[in-house]
Amino acid sequence: MVKLLFFTLLLAVSLHSDQSVLERVSALMEPKDLKAHKNLIDIVFKNKNKFLRNGRIDSVKVASTLKENGLLNLFFGRPTKIYLDFKTGGNGLFFTKLINDALRSLGYYRYLNLRASSNEDSFERSILINSEYAPDPVILSKVLEKIGCTIVNISREDKAHWRYEIDITNAKLDVPSINNSEKLKLRQSRNDYWLRLNSVKKIQLQSIQGNNWYPYVAFYDKHLHLLKIFKKDERTKKITFALPKDTVYIKISDIYQLANLRKGLNVITQGKNN
Repeated sequence: MVKLLFFTLLLAVSLHSDQSVLERVSALMEPKDLKAHKNLIDIVFKNKNKFLRNGRIDSVKVASTLKENGLLNLFFGRPTKIYLDFKTGGNGLFFTKLINDALRSLGYYRYLNLRASSNEDSFERSILINSEYAPDPVILSKVLEKIGCTIVNISREDKAHWRYEIDITNAKLDVPSINNSEKLKLRQSRNDYWLRLNSVKKIQLQSIQGNNWYPYVAFYDKHLHLLKIFKKDERTKKITFALPKDTVYIKISDIYQLANLRKGLNVITQGKNN
């Protein structure tokens, strides 16, 4: 009786696993492509256990396998409106910055924010891009993995509408890091300077000769909650800050234009024992 019960449960789990993998495949392909390539799909996804990770379907591995076998169609042949929905259980402000940086890494610099909503448990954001191809979910997953994010689920409403659920529990910004008692030279940049500070209590920012710097400096905690902003409408050569408690990130800019920092900046840090 016990053996029969065990076998029944094992069979149920196996059937559920098979069904879930095929459902995940279906969620990434158009119905006409599913029908046209049914035999190949059955062969490629025959071993369902290969697509499990910690007891759950690995959406990224499913997408990667489809891509390897020419079954993941991302191209339109002409500029098309592509809708991307992102969902996380983490902080919305931090998540927005992470997604913005990831999209830039993929070459998407222009997009329209359509919607953002949050509750106690989640944050959701929808954007619209105009492109001849949809973002590659496999490449996007690799970009996100580098900053500690994990894609939990991927699906598509249709060819031009994708949904992502992302875990950002261990996320961090992909920005230069500086430790206690170090000196770092920041070269000219088209974007604001971001730094991650490790065990730093004081920081000195030195404008390099040839600049006309009017400082804008913002301090954030690990979830990008704003702790303090410093602005000075006066040309500045050097300035030192005692960091607000819980500071992890710092953004350095100019109140008028980044061209005022065309020569870059020197950054010198001090720690608790200095």
